[in-house]
Amino acid sequence: MSRLTPLHLLDTIGLPSSFAETTWFGILQAGSLLGGAVVTWRLSQTTELHKAQRIMQILLALTVVMLLATLLFALARVFWLALLAVWMTRWMRIAMRPLVVAWANRGLAPGARATVLSMFSQAEALGEVCGGPLLGLVGTLHTVRTALMGAALVLLPALPLYGHALRYSQQEAHEGG
Repeated sequence: MSRLTPLHLLDTIGLPSSFAETTWFGILQAGSLLGGAVVTWRLSQTTELHKAQRIMQILLALTVVMLLATLLFALARVFWLALLAVWMTRWMRIAMRPLVVAWANRGLAPGARATVLSMFSQAEALGEVCGGPLLGLVGTLHTVRTALMGAALVLLPALPLYGHALRYSQQEAHEGG
């Protein structure tokens, strides 16, 4: 979605004339970083990182919000709604990273942590390398909106995976307690 955001804002929705385009993209980036920090901080205050079940619940919820916000951005026709949708998507992505790292580190031997975290980064990069050009092709052959909707749909397989991990963590908590 991130590579398609400027194109969608410039060509499909349009930016308000109150600021230059570069200023709007600066506002977009600043809002993304500040909002992401606030969401991450708030989650850090309410999340017990030693409980896999709680982490899975939050990751599932953040993924659902990210999926819906991406769809909202794809379908938005008003700048302010599109801006909020982009911010929400980015806030969720920023907040997810430390939770995924905390979850991945549970029960890992210290010598394996770097390898596992590296694998996460490589899998993410592979997804971008493989999925990005396909979504770009969809945007070229159809519309940017269609490609953005495809970017939202790419998140769908994560939902049952998080659901499975949540059930597993509930079972693990039940057996452990």
